[in-house]
This record gives sequence, C-alpha cells and structure tokens, in this order.
Amino acid sequence: MSLRKKLTLSMLMIAVIPVMVLGGFYYQYFSGVLLSNVQQRELQNNSQIIYSVDNFFNSIFTISDSLLMNEELMDILQKSYEEQSSPIEGYRDKAQVDKRLYKDGYYLDGRIETIAIFPRNNSMFYYCTKEDINPSYDIHAEEWYEKIASKEGAKVLVGVHQNRLVYAFSDAASPYCVTVGRSIYSPYDSQLLGTMLININVHDLQTCWPAFKEDSQERFYLLDDENNVVFSNLTEEIGGKFFQGGLEDGISSCRIDGKLYDTIVSGSKSLGWKSVKMIPRSQLDQEIAVVPYMTLLLMLILTVLAVLEIG
Repeated sequence: MSLRKKLTLSMLMIAVIPVMVLGGFYYQYFSGVLLSNVQQRELQNNSQIIYSVDNFFNSIFTISDSLLMNEELMDILQKSYEEQSSPIEGYRDKAQVDKRLYKDGYYLDGRIETIAIFPRNNSMFYYCTKEDINPSYDIHAEEWYEKIASKEGAKVLVGVHQNRLVYAFSDAASPYCVTVGRSIYSPYDSQLLGTMLININVHDLQTCWPAFKEDSQERFYLLDDENNVVFSNLTEEIGGKFFQGGLEDGISSCRIDGKLYDTIVSGSKSLGWKSVKMIPRSQLDQEIAVVPYMTLLLMLILTVLAVLEIG
C-alpha cells in the first residue's frame, strides 16, 4: 500500500472514529433533551385541555346564575297551585318556564343536553331538552341528590353518571352525562323552592380538545373529582373507575401490557378534575429518531469522500 493511501486511511480513521464516539455521546445527551422537550409540549397541550374544560363549566355556572336571577321564574316556583283554577294556571306557567329555560339557558350553548327544574311545591317539573324526557323521573332517588341539597344553593358539579332524566335509545343503557346542579331558594324569605339540573352528555365535551388521530395509540382520559372516567377515546371505559389512583400533575411513566407509556397529567384546581394522556414511549421516540440517522449520514459522507480521495 502506498504511503498516500496509508495517510488517507489514517485520516479516515481519525475522522470517523471521533464522529462515532461524539455521535454516540451527543445522541444520548440530546435524545434525553429532545424527549424532555416533546414531553413538556404534550404537558402544555394537556394543560390547555383542562383549561378549556374549566372555561366550559364556568360558562354553564354563569347560565345557571342568570336563570336564578329571573323574577318571573322565582314567582312561579313559589306557587302551590292549590286553588280550583290551578291546573290551567299550572300549565300556563309551565309553558312560560319552559320557554325561559330555552331562551336563557339551553339556547346559549348547544352542548347542553337538558335543563330541568324540579319545584318543591309541584309534582310537574319544567324542562328543555334535545332528547325524549322521562316523565316518571325522580330526582330524589339519585344518589348524588344529597350532594346538591347539602350545598344550600351553591353550584355543584356532579361527575359522570347515567342520565335517567331522558330515555335511552332502544335497549341500550342510559347515556352518560355530567350535571351542574343547585338548590333554588327564594330571594324574599330564603325558603327552598326546588332544584335545577343542567345535564351535558359526555360526548359533547369533545369540543374542549382537538380530535384524536384514528391511527394513534395514544390514550386520553378526562377524570372527575372521584377518579371516574368522564370521557375516553376508549369508549368502553367511560363511566368506570380509572385504573390508576393517586395521580399527580406532571409527567410519569408506567407499563401497560408490557408496553412503556408516558403519563401526562394536568389537573383543575377549581373542579378537581384531571386530563390524562398516556402516550407510548415509542411514539415520542419517533420524533427524536432523526439524531442517530444524522450521525450515520455524516459518517457515510466522510467515508465516501475518503474512498474518492484514495481512488
């Protein structure tokens, strides 16, 4: 081998070996940095979801406030309809209240499934809904009713439960919903007049976050304050308990069926709800996989240049 070729090969070794060593070092370093950046971006996106959920329910709370400030509604709720003309008056008042519920409540947000008021002095309740109402519904039979009654007029967000106020389709189970409820008290003498419910079908909450890709392996969960699954892209899990307890805000990891997932958790300080994303680590790694390929490409370029020089 000529001296020129020996020198060229020596230069090639001097160039390639450091690139390999430095490439391996920088890959380990920058892959960790890039992975952390990707995770932080997902955490920020997840925080935006729970922020949107907060804003949505704050708007529903505002709607309930405005309804309870209506003097005509308060006057009707104080009636007992004990006189002889009460049936006619009762139906006339029901038409007025139903109209008010539509104009000042249901109409303001298309995600509301049902608004209903259950008077204390009247067996006939008022409502506005996009579904078929269940006329035999008994609010006092709900296990969460006492939660609303105990708050004495304060707004209460009831987590995921079956909506028995409306009829289910065919033989299917009652649809799942969440409820903003509150007791109604007279502004004149503080007597209890009834209870208001605003129901939202859990599927209508999807407007609070971007649509998921159909081929994504990512899992998403919206959890209520009792760790129940309000919504998930795995629909069979809606309404059940989430399989992990004690979740804290931030980024952690777990294994599901032997597969490594990054768990991204963002919580609402006002509602106590959580938005949870579970993303396969392999999916995040795809976003930083360009680093080793850049190193190999650089080595290949140096090798080709050396071979051309030898030739």
